[in-house]
Amino acid sequence: MAKSFLLPCKCGSKITVVPSQAGDTVACGNCGEKLPVPTLRELNQLETVENLAPAKVDRREESRRSWSGWRGIAMAMLLGFGALALIRGGYYGWALTTIDTSGSAEEALQRSSEIINKMEEQDLVAAWLETSRMALEEKNRPTFYYNQKDAAYVKDIAIKSTVIGAVSLILAFTVGFLAKKK
Repeated sequence: MAKSFLLPCKCGSKITVVPSQAGDTVACGNCGEKLPVPTLRELNQLETVENLAPAKVDRREESRRSWSGWRGIAMAMLLGFGALALIRGGYYGWALTTIDTSGSAEEALQRSSEIINKMEEQDLVAAWLETSRMALEEKNRPTFYYNQKDAAYVKDIAIKSTVIGAVSLILAFTVGFLAKKK
């Protein structure tokens, strides 16, 4: 790997340059000043990157590198997708709390039994005929049946969206971490 040198700028920051840039002009990432890169002989008199303490390395350059090219696009897409999936999971999680899932078949049968025990015989025959006809139609099922089915569906969406969002965010941070290691 080629040796890197630190070219000082008037603003106080240092720009990393390599020997292949000798004689070119570079722009300071801090102030935008155009600086001429010295000749090879003069470059050897500058401070090298290896001599620097890790704390003095410009973190903005690392950040720019991690967001450039396909990694930047992948990170942005994964972060956006992950955030939207988590928002969707949160919304469906909230929606789940608004669905009344109370009630059961046993409670419905008990209420029906109480009503039937209070009815006269002639009313029972009419109620039996009406109930037999209605039982064949699915739309006549009790409300708790549909609410419990809806709650199971909404819970499934909330869980899947949250998992997808979390995986997307983990992938985005992994892509970013891998970009910083290179």
